[in-house]
Amino acid sequence: LLIVMALTAYYGKRAGIISALIAVLAFDFFFVEPRLSFTVQDWQYLITFAVMLISALTISQLLNVLRQRQEQSQLQAQLNQQLYVLATHLVSALSPLDIFAICQQFIDTHLKLKVSFYIPKALLASHDNFILGAFNDHEQRSLNSFLDQELNTAHPFYDQQSGYFPLKGQTRLRGIMRIAQAQTNQQTTLETIASMVAVAIERWHYIQVSEQQTWQIKSEQLRNSILSAVSHDMRTPLTIIYGLADQLQHDLLDPNQQQTIKQICQHSWRLNQMVSGLLELSKLQSGYIQLKKEWIPIEELIGSALHELKPLLNHVDIHLTD
Repeated sequence: LLIVMALTAYYGKRAGIISALIAVLAFDFFFVEPRLSFTVQDWQYLITFAVMLISALTISQLLNVLRQRQEQSQLQAQLNQQLYVLATHLVSALSPLDIFAICQQFIDTHLKLKVSFYIPKALLASHDNFILGAFNDHEQRSLNSFLDQELNTAHPFYDQQSGYFPLKGQTRLRGIMRIAQAQTNQQTTLETIASMVAVAIERWHYIQVSEQQTWQIKSEQLRNSILSAVSHDMRTPLTIIYGLADQLQHDLLDPNQQQTIKQICQHSWRLNQMVSGLLELSKLQSGYIQLKKEWIPIEELIGSALHELKPLLNHVDIHLTD
């Protein structure tokens, strides 16, 4: 029985079965009367042979199962190590094309399968389609419909030739990974790879979004700075124009000329107010202005507004009632 165990452990199930049969025959030939013969005079030895054979076969089967599980554990450990290396490579990828190339090389080298990727432009910040592999129009329409569904309801599916694995991000689906001639016993490994690819793509997506927002903030700050500088520089000449026109309005006696000067005063004052408004708007957008809230009489507020709008009212009488 020890020899059966040793042979099964080192050479597998077939060697264990053969060694069990040989062991029983050898025991009969060398140790059972009459010796050096396969003849059995006592039927009790037949029971002994059967028990020995069953024990040997049982031990052989158990050792074979243990050996297979050990081999599976070793293969799984190797695969986990390879997936860890894949994850480290995906972290250093700088674009979706780099991510696809790393994943394609891994699947082709370790799993001997062909991979394709389909990511429509609506799912990424770059607004570019990322398609690696051949997808006809019918497949693209079907995959677009599949990608419109909820994240939790998306599961891998198979057709006659390929398996399709959704790239699940944190918030939504990011695309589809297609594996040609995919086997169902590889589904767990392929889902793990699809998950890592989805995380890498989503990380790149959010980096792009962050960079775009940074550029937008800088552009807005530059625009506000230019607007503030231009508005501030325009107030001085507009004030001078308004002052000179107002002085000419009092010095000239010709009614026609006075009317023209009056229009110049009105438009220059209006333009000055618009520039002042732009300057105040740029200050508000910059966030440096803190409003000081306090109670004021309504009469003072209305009187101040009417005084500011006096040049535009053209001596219109305004009456307010309680």
